[in-house]
Amino acid sequence: MDNHIRLGDFGADLQKRAVLVIKLEITGYIVRPAFGTIHMTQPTHLIGLYKATLDGEGRLQLPLGLRDEMNVRRPDFRLMANLEPDGSICLRERAAWETHVDFLRGAAGESNRHRRAILFFAAHSSPVRCDKQGRVRIPDSLLGSAGMDRQAKGRKELVLVGNFGDLRVWSPERWEAFGKEALEDFERGVDSLLGAASPPVSQ
Repeated sequence: MDNHIRLGDFGADLQKRAVLVIKLEITGYIVRPAFGTIHMTQPTHLIGLYKATLDGEGRLQLPLGLRDEMNVRRPDFRLMANLEPDGSICLRERAAWETHVDFLRGAAGESNRHRRAILFFAAHSSPVRCDKQGRVRIPDSLLGSAGMDRQAKGRKELVLVGNFGDLRVWSPERWEAFGKEALEDFERGVDSLLGAASPPVSQ
């Protein structure tokens, strides 16, 4: 299958990389323009549990397997970070983050409660730098909101958790508490998912 869609004669403005973003909501595929060609990228599958530390400049080193899966060396690779309701920091690619925001804003309607939640989400979101070696610099304010202090003495330990389409960053204490609660509910949760996904039994 040819994973490139030629734009052909869309005009000189496109050749100059005018802002143009096209998204296809088909099994997670995202279409991005690049020099007259749109490249179709496969959805990422980020999995696993990793221990990490912040270096002297407050950067988080992504493990090799995650760097390869996310393909951080891509010229168009951009990351966004936001605080999640469970107390973790979520790292998403920019296009996936924008899709998530569009969904939240569309679902908010006129509810004041929903609008406050979206405002809080926006206040605790930020673009983050990720270099070619996979070192990510999360703003200190976001780290603090998630219970992590870059200025603390000693090792600044973090926990990275793959969440298939995104990556979660936890303080060790919050992850331990979350993990215990999640483990207790793991069997019931999986059974509920399987039951919801099962086709109805014909009579």
